[in-house]
Amino acid sequence: MFVSDDMIRRMEERFGVPVARTYRIATTAHELARIASSQKHGRNHDVTLYVQKDDKWIVIAKHPYPAGLFRSPSGGLDPGEDFIDGINREAAEELGCRVALERFLLKTDVEFFLEKEMPLADIPVQQIRLLYGGPMTGDRRSLKNRITVYRAPDDKPDKNRNPELIRWRSWVFLARYVDGDFRYTDHHEIREVRLVDWDQFAEYGKIMKTAGGGGLYYRALLHETVAELLGKP
Repeated sequence: MFVSDDMIRRMEERFGVPVARTYRIATTAHELARIASSQKHGRNHDVTLYVQKDDKWIVIAKHPYPAGLFRSPSGGLDPGEDFIDGINREAAEELGCRVALERFLLKTDVEFFLEKEMPLADIPVQQIRLLYGGPMTGDRRSLKNRITVYRAPDDKPDKNRNPELIRWRSWVFLARYVDGDFRYTDHHEIREVRLVDWDQFAEYGKIMKTAGGGGLYYRALLHETVAELLGKP
């Protein structure tokens, strides 16, 4: 909310114009409440970093994550904070190192919404094409026109507390490790920091798509797009 178009434009001038993607992701009332709880100061964004150190990539695990799940780090800017300053702060807090940005890869606009209509699996493919404008892949989830619908488990919302729609944005950057001992300070959020090979991301994606919740499914979609942009398998 407090990240302006001018701030994004300045980052594009320095690090390149990113690819844009739009997603609609259905999820549960519980997951929407969790996302809403992260919106300190009305935050509706995250900055995600793909940080390379030699031939490895730096990933994090949060405390609630199931065993074996890691992903690229992400965090939000504070009100009034410069974009670069915010990234440097997040890298120090979550990774325990300094990074240097190299490329602005991706920007997204996302709608997380409460799944309460006809289950996706029950909608004929022809109707889905009419609603969302493009053919689907074999798993009936990824749409070729860059809009994705995820069928979450049924849940009953508490309309007095929980939202039914949250709009979100992500800005994804390629970065390289500069220095640091990986002694991160944000132990409230981060359980572990690890160096991994790129091919390990494939297993993380499988876990995220089956763990439940629109947030992790969205993270898997982000990674698929980043892999495409970087020419990775």
